[in-house]
Amino acid sequence: MRRAIWIVLTLIIGLGLISGCESMTPVEPEAVSDDFLEPTDPWVELDLDEVLEQKLGITREEIEQIATEYGEPDSTTRGYYDVYNWWVIRYALNDYGRFTGENCKEWCRIVNHKVAGHDLPSTRSNGYQWYPANGNQKAFSVVEGSVIGGGTIEPQGRVTKRGHFVQFKYDSNKIHTAIFVGYSSTGFYVIDANWLKHYEDVGYVGIHHYPWDWWRSHVGCFYTVYQAY
Repeated sequence: MRRAIWIVLTLIIGLGLISGCESMTPVEPEAVSDDFLEPTDPWVELDLDEVLEQKLGITREEIEQIATEYGEPDSTTRGYYDVYNWWVIRYALNDYGRFTGENCKEWCRIVNHKVAGHDLPSTRSNGYQWYPANGNQKAFSVVEGSVIGGGTIEPQGRVTKRGHFVQFKYDSNKIHTAIFVGYSSTGFYVIDANWLKHYEDVGYVGIHHYPWDWWRSHVGCFYTVYQAY
């Protein structure tokens, strides 16, 4: 009898975790360094090398080496997503600290074009979803890649990987596009253009941290993730 009760409870809890992103209660990954790298304000600019080395356990040089060892993506690497993800990060980091003159989505398009040779999909009118590669492109006629969908950033799924593009709507009517860099114990890091120092000039590329509390209250389920290839 007791065993049957435990089975029922386990099923109820499991169904609650997978029923939708609003009901998810993720188990956060362990922190590997100090909390100063995990600010609760997503507008705080962080130091790229500190985040990479102290929080994510990798250096810029190692990222460069990994990408170089994979070789640049071409027709022979189709389907090998890690190749594209590492090259997305490599190109994104090359712009760190620069004013590119581009908005967030346009900068991500440029990075994706360098890696995959084509544009990102156009954005649906709701501001956070993408048109699929085989659907109505409107702005672009040649688009490849894969729209992974929403509900994939929460850490128990761990579907979102370094080098994925994240497009989201926050505070009901604001939209943004960024590149996922890695998880922290309280959220995740992104590198993007035109989020930090946007009051100084257009397109500053920097790295910052979205805490889960902020993400869930300001974004919720209104986001999708894109895999380049």
